[in-house]
Amino acid sequence: MAAEFLHFRGYARQATRASPTIDGVLGEARRDPLYCTHVAEPRPPIVRYGVAIETVAALLGECLRGARDRLGRPLPSTSLALLGGVTSWPTPRVIVEASAAERGAYERWLRLVIAFCRRLFGDALLSVIEHVDEERLHVHIFVAATPDPASHIYSLETVWPPLAAEARERRAEKTRKEQRSAFRQRAREIQDSYYRTVGAPCGLSRYGPRRQRLTREAWRAQRDQASALAEFARQLATRARAIDLEVQSRAEARAHEIVAARVGQATAAANAELRRAEASCGRLTAQCQALDQQLRDEAEENNRLRGLLIDLGVDPDNPSAVALR
Repeated sequence: MAAEFLHFRGYARQATRASPTIDGVLGEARRDPLYCTHVAEPRPPIVRYGVAIETVAALLGECLRGARDRLGRPLPSTSLALLGGVTSWPTPRVIVEASAAERGAYERWLRLVIAFCRRLFGDALLSVIEHVDEERLHVHIFVAATPDPASHIYSLETVWPPLAAEARERRAEKTRKEQRSAFRQRAREIQDSYYRTVGAPCGLSRYGPRRQRLTREAWRAQRDQASALAEFARQLATRARAIDLEVQSRAEARAHEIVAARVGQATAAANAELRRAEASCGRLTAQCQALDQQLRDEAEENNRLRGLLIDLGVDPDNPSAVALR
């Protein structure tokens, strides 16, 4: 496997020293004919994270409307306003498209790239778009700062750590050499982080053979070792996922058992309470029936006594009035 590749740079609205402009880099990403003459058969970009290129331009326009620099002046058109990055997968596109295994490795790399960018930039990450019309598959990354709501100061220092490190040295009145050293040191740290979280897990090396001054044989040995380590890491990840699924499955089964047991206990308790209520209801019903019978018996006895009183010539409703015979 080849060495990893990750590159970031800032872009301004107006070109300086022949550097591309924001319109140029967004036009190339969008595959505008004017900016992609290097591509034989341009194909539309694929949004892998965030928004489309057209929306990136619109959001950036909103950010720059009324933006000012750190001296309070309207932001110069030559000031860096958009951070753009590119990273590529070393295996040729035709091989990736022809092999399910290579496609799987590429997709895993792409997921790790997006996760890396989200950790590094947070909400400032606007878009990650994929190009599938060149020799090697690659993605472009676009980041924009959020202007200060009170002062409207706009600076990429808030989203790009190397610029922030350089600015700190500048404000401390350090030499230009010290400022650039701080910039490069922070940039190396980001590259190292990218290697730890993306390159190494995917079997990519941190440096190429020329940078390390290795012989071709030593480079191949290092490459093979990186590939072997990446494969081992993938196997460990697969095993870890299998263990997680097994643990989750057992936990769910145990949870179902516990729920079923508790439901059974609750059902038994409810049934027992229902039986007690039915028994109590039966007793109350019997008591009511007994009272009804007692009332009927008393009514019959009362009628019998009234009849006797009438036979004796006594008015039952006015016992004090005795009838004379």
